[in-house]
Amino acid sequence: MIKLAEPHMALNAQETDRTLKKNMGPPYKMRATFAVPDFWTPQQIVDQILVTAQSAPQRRLGAVVLNSHGLFRNTHAHGYAGGFGIGLGAGIRSADAPLFKNLRSFVDEIYITGCEIARTTNAGGVGDGKMLCSELARNADAYVYASDARQKTLIIAPYGCIDGFEGSVFRWGRDGTLLGSRNRWRTGAWDGARWLHVDPY
Repeated sequence: MIKLAEPHMALNAQETDRTLKKNMGPPYKMRATFAVPDFWTPQQIVDQILVTAQSAPQRRLGAVVLNSHGLFRNTHAHGYAGGFGIGLGAGIRSADAPLFKNLRSFVDEIYITGCEIARTTNAGGVGDGKMLCSELARNADAYVYASDARQKTLIIAPYGCIDGFEGSVFRWGRDGTLLGSRNRWRTGAWDGARWLHVDPY
């Protein structure tokens, strides 16, 4: 389990497609928890985070979880490679990253739990998941965490926790710089891990 800093917030995808919903896994439960319908735009998602942060202690959220499938060539189809975006609501893609400027000074960390969010299928363009995460971090002025691998939700995480990541998990700093990665970060704090390394690629 990875315990998140309070006050925390989870936005869980509310999949309408039965196959996707079956594979989504249980939603995360935080101080503020929302089921995001498929039709929500990136702007609506950012607005919900902002309103929640403004009502939190010190008008700031310690952690925000974006819990959804990853986008695979702009769809949820797992026959393709990932890195095309976050399948929350109508989808969050690189072009939507500037919207996250509205979250500056309101969010410390963003955890993105979808499959292959940080995968680089098309370096420097659409399909560069690392670039997407970097832009989200830079615009939101927040740390961003995401993995380049398929994810498995095997247990129901307790309140305030996520169940961890498969694959290589990357961390971006507030300025969008890739700070390092960990292999299968499943529990404990990020800092001080023996396997922490900087810019692995």
